[in-house]
Amino acid sequence: MRHYPELASYNNCTGCMACIDACNHDVLKLAVDDDGYYKIDINSDKCIGCNLCSMSCPIISPIELPNNEMTKIFASWSMDSDLRQQSASGGIFASLASLILNRGGVVYGAAIDKFDVKHKRIETLHELFQLQGSKYQHSIMTGIYRHVRKDLVNGREVLFSGLPCEISGLKKFLRNINQEKLITVDMICGGVSTLLPMINLKLTHNYTGIISFRDKDNGWKPLGFKYNLKMMRTDGKIENLGSENMVLSAFSSKILKRASCCNCKFTGLKRNSDITIGDFWGEKKYSHQHNAGVSALLIHSDKGYKYIQDSKVHIEPAAIEEISVHNPNLISTSYPLIPCLHYRKKVLEYLKNNNVEKARDLLRMNGIIGYMIRLYLKIVHIYHSN
Repeated sequence: MRHYPELASYNNCTGCMACIDACNHDVLKLAVDDDGYYKIDINSDKCIGCNLCSMSCPIISPIELPNNEMTKIFASWSMDSDLRQQSASGGIFASLASLILNRGGVVYGAAIDKFDVKHKRIETLHELFQLQGSKYQHSIMTGIYRHVRKDLVNGREVLFSGLPCEISGLKKFLRNINQEKLITVDMICGGVSTLLPMINLKLTHNYTGIISFRDKDNGWKPLGFKYNLKMMRTDGKIENLGSENMVLSAFSSKILKRASCCNCKFTGLKRNSDITIGDFWGEKKYSHQHNAGVSALLIHSDKGYKYIQDSKVHIEPAAIEEISVHNPNLISTSYPLIPCLHYRKKVLEYLKNNNVEKARDLLRMNGIIGYMIRLYLKIVHIYHSN
């Protein structure tokens, strides 16, 4: 009898990939769909109907969120200046990772691998630089959940950094595994976008891979911070594509977010993670710290608070309103109309045909239709800010 795995629908799947690692029969494979989003391919001939994939899906089998209404909120930065400089903002993740690695534990996070972003396991401090900095691209997670489970079963201390949906996927995957030595960090997430712009860059054959998506060569700013996409050219030189490129434009635009990211079920203060971090955009109290970077830090558990206290991190109390006013993604990323827009489909069609200029022109959203979309996004932004 042929079985068909019960997986999240196309519009609801977050691409956390926990289902792939949960399957022991090679039924599920990672693929990229025509629009440039990760999808799960199914070989139903191999499925035995064990339902382990469904049990690991945070959409089909959601975890009851902990009662962490007493989330502690801070402005924060690492007291290690070198770690802080190499990080996207305040260096909180790097400080936590250093603590874990110095105690013989292991750390998981996103790393650049040529044109891809992949989650990676590290055991030494000299590997930490690979996990530092922001990566504005969906990370490949296959195999990682199994490694985390193995480390926990072997009694290792584990720091796992990922998107909020990936943290939930990990918790569902681990199920009854003892998680006492697991510390989880997610981030204020604005969603993941289509891979088509990066695929188009790869197809030019001008580059060998990504160097970074942003840096602090000119310091960090609480407002007006400019991102820079740096690529390694085939001649060995680094090219700075600046902030006006299709990769970063796609990330910044709500129009090209993954469908599930337009109605994310993992935002808000109640989370399955121990700690949430992000840029403290709009921070005003600690201007003398701005150039080096300031992080928003939300601690959801007693375990998370203990790890922060043990790490070399400076914290100052903050209010949720101070963070959410310039970081509305913390509270909600609900834009349910976006996946249905013909406008979105048109931009994707241009990208599929490698017509980057027309895609970029549409993303600028000039004209009456663009005005209406911008108005819709503004209204949603104001609604969730309040």
